[in-house]
Amino acid sequence: AHHLGSGAVAELIPNIKRDGLRGGVTYSDGVEDDARFSIAVALTAVDQGATAVTRARVTDLLTDADIPRQQMPEDIRCHRRGSVWFAFNYGAQPHPLPLPQDTEFLWGGPELPAHGVSIWLAEAAESPA
Repeated sequence: AHHLGSGAVAELIPNIKRDGLRGGVTYSDGVEDDARFSIAVALTAVDQGATAVTRARVTDLLTDADIPRQQMPEDIRCHRRGSVWFAFNYGAQPHPLPLPQDTEFLWGGPELPAHGVSIWLAEAAESPA
């Protein structure tokens, strides 16, 4: 993995939101240890205010993201933190995310790569009363 400054990330991903961008990491699945990559992603997410867990049962998250459950294979996991959605592909095949065309991606895109991550914005969920 190679750590990049925010300028280098913006050059690689011109449409990334630059507000709050501090840097990034390049990753090549053929060279990296997937466990180390997963830890790096988790630590980055925690650094941004997320809660990291080793296992989580997905119940309504896909429905909240307007992604019908039956369209998602078992290798895909989704998690929402505020108005930010994360999709993780633990499978060896890329998978399209059935999201609206105007979805604003912060990382990745509508095609979730094999062993990859996509991150996008959605309206914040109402807090439980």
